[in-house]
Amino acid sequence: HLTVAPSPQQQQQQCRPSSFEFDHVFGPKETQENVFSELAELVQSAVEGHRVCLFAYGQTGSGKTFTLMGPPGGAPQVGLIPRAIAALFTAFQELRPLGWSHELMCQYVEIYNEAVQDLLSPSSPRSAKVELRHDPASRDVMLVGAAQVTARGPEELLET
Repeated sequence: HLTVAPSPQQQQQQCRPSSFEFDHVFGPKETQENVFSELAELVQSAVEGHRVCLFAYGQTGSGKTFTLMGPPGGAPQVGLIPRAIAALFTAFQELRPLGWSHELMCQYVEIYNEAVQDLLSPSSPRSAKVELRHDPASRDVMLVGAAQVTARGPEELLET
């Protein structure tokens, strides 16, 4: 649990303290493998047909891209997204002999300065207009205007 107190200037504007709760906080010495082991249940949820979101939040330079994608060149510090994609397609392969089929659709966006930017768009990410919308009936959050990629294998997604 973390509570952030407003600065004296924010207090003059009648800002209140903000509280945040975390399921887990990873230290700077954690490996990508350890972080992914905490998220592996999300892969199983996706295999079962649930929508899954990997979300990284932090200030510039805090390691969001490194955590999600890993360093240039990959191994041994492959990021969460390549690990999740590989695990998904491994699970799909294991279920195929049981008669299961799959279709994996992905969207990849960045929220920067309160603007949603499509990172899969063939045009400049900053030019694509993407909106977050909530459907109260289905309780889904949709990315309207974001490109959606359907992949048949991990290589397709990792090249994108």
